[in-house]
Amino acid sequence: MINDELVLRILNIPRTFFNPTNDNSVYSLLKQTGYFREKDKVDEKTIINILEQNPEYTEDWLDWSANKRSDAGWYFKVGDDKGYTLGYLDSEKGIIKQEDYLDARTVCAKYIILEIESIRSS
Repeated sequence: MINDELVLRILNIPRTFFNPTNDNSVYSLLKQTGYFREKDKVDEKTIINILEQNPEYTEDWLDWSANKRSDAGWYFKVGDDKGYTLGYLDSEKGIIKQEDYLDARTVCAKYIILEIESIRSS
């Protein structure tokens, strides 16, 4: 399926970006996936389905969020209690939005969509 192939290319961005041989920006990597042309084909349900089959991608995106060097933007992390947290950090106001989830795949899919849209619009 074309949608699955597009989503798989997107899910591989953290691995590609942190590969020692990579010299592309995250913006360039996202553009190379085809997302800019076909962003309407990327949806939460497709991402969740692929994450169910490939749980290692959830870990990759948790690592991606933890390693971001930014004072503003979306984040995804293991929650203080059970579950996971999705939030937005503003450089001046601090945390302005934060939600907790029990299912890693659901929150990861939401995070990916928010993150790639943020990258695309930057």
